Amino acid sequence: MNDAPGDTKPSYGQIFRSTAFTGQATVITLAFGVLRMKVLAILLGPAGVGLAGTYTNIISFGATLAGMGINNSGVRQIAEASAKGDARRVSCIITTISRAGALLGLLGTLLLVVFSKKVSELAFGDGTHASTVKVLAICVGLTVVSTAQTAIIQGLRRIADLAKITVIGAVAGTVLGLPIVKVLGFDGIVPMLLIIPAASIVCSWFVTRRLTDSDQVWSWQETTGEARKLLLLGFAFMASALMTAGVTLFVRLIVLRQEGEAAAGHFAAAYTLAGVYTGFLLQAMGADFYPRLTASASDDGRVNQLVNEQTEIALLIALPGVLGTIVCAPWIISAFYAADFHPAIGLLQWQVFGIFGRIVTWPMGFIMLAKGEGRLFLLTELVSNLVYTVLVYFGLRMFGLAGVGMAFLGLYLFYTVLMVTVSWRLTGFRWSEVNRKILKWSVPCLVGVFAAAQLFRPLWAIAVGVSAILTSGVVCLRMLWPLIPVEKTRILTARIVGFRP
Repeated sequence: MNDAPGDTKPSYGQIFRSTAFTGQATVITLAFGVLRMKVLAILLGPAGVGLAGTYTNIISFGATLAGMGINNSGVRQIAEASAKGDARRVSCIITTISRAGALLGLLGTLLLVVFSKKVSELAFGDGTHASTVKVLAICVGLTVVSTAQTAIIQGLRRIADLAKITVIGAVAGTVLGLPIVKVLGFDGIVPMLLIIPAASIVCSWFVTRRLTDSDQVWSWQETTGEARKLLLLGFAFMASALMTAGVTLFVRLIVLRQEGEAAAGHFAAAYTLAGVYTGFLLQAMGADFYPRLTASASDDGRVNQLVNEQTEIALLIALPGVLGTIVCAPWIISAFYAADFHPAIGLLQWQVFGIFGRIVTWPMGFIMLAKGEGRLFLLTELVSNLVYTVLVYFGLRMFGLAGVGMAFLGLYLFYTVLMVTVSWRLTGFRWSEVNRKILKWSVPCLVGVFAAAQLFRPLWAIAVGVSAILTSGVVCLRMLWPLIPVEKTRILTARIVGFRP
């Protein structure tokens, strides 16, 4: 059920239900993603992980450019029309997104094939990978089509279908892709990457074909108007995502050229693992939060309430995991990769420290998206990416690979201030009293654990970290407990963790 303007009911129940449901799928997806990286690390070493990361960034960059942001604008347009009960327009938007996704995917494939040699030169320093880039072009086209179809599903808040599609793509990419890598070695990386969007397209097609009114046939002329709106708003999203993907690729290339292939592999390993826990949390929450916030975008009071409630849940769930990742970084790197990935430990700890800033700012960032403030969103992303690029450049020169992690932390310190300012200007947003209290004790706790990991001997660092994890875990659980909406869920949780209120 969509939130209506003027509704002031707490959203904790919806947050828990959507997070619990999609969280299961996200855990499976992340587990298979980590498994792929683990096997790649064993079979091909840091160089193979770095190469796979570079290929993935090329695909992401190409798909972002070709997709024109219709995945984000599509979710917003569908959610807005659904909130108004305009079934006819919803049907038109669905048809428009499907057609636009197919055309843009084809265009993206053709463009990358044409410029394959240039892309190879930019990414690898020469044109020897041009033929590989041409195959990656197919991945780009498939990814654009896949994201367009999943945008339809997310906009309609069909979270179960969205979760199934994500899981199937991850499982197929791992189960079918890794044997190819085993047989072909480095040449098997690209076929493995092809399988994931291909499987997602097949699954999402079966879902989306049921969502369009079979009795309503929309002409190309009728969908042109909706396409114009999608592309106009989507351009800001595309430009923003393009900048982020471009900066990520730029950072990988700087590390590759200044520190070598092994360092690029270490960066890819740390970058991937830094987002595992929060990636699970934010992806699980965001699938439903974005369209739900869009449905209430005209009511500033409701928007602020939803953002504060989402922030509260995100902080309480994420904090123990962030602390645990910092403390256990050496064992996490060893477990998920290999012994020669030891240099990634310090980088992982710095990036996880920065990840906490992402958790704090993540709900606020959706305010601009929900309100359709494309230009403002683009401006904030431009400024943030410029700041990050400068910080990475100087950090790498002054501190080596660890400087990249320091730059990531610096980015989110800056971004937090920026988002608080922008959100206040848009809706008068302020953190709730509860969120301010959580930040007052969680930030010093995080700083203390991080400092102990950097300055103390391993035994003392572990003692400080474990104490902080246990203490924060108990506090977070006690704060979360009254918010859990279903009595059976409370009982089940109590039995699992041995907790009694």
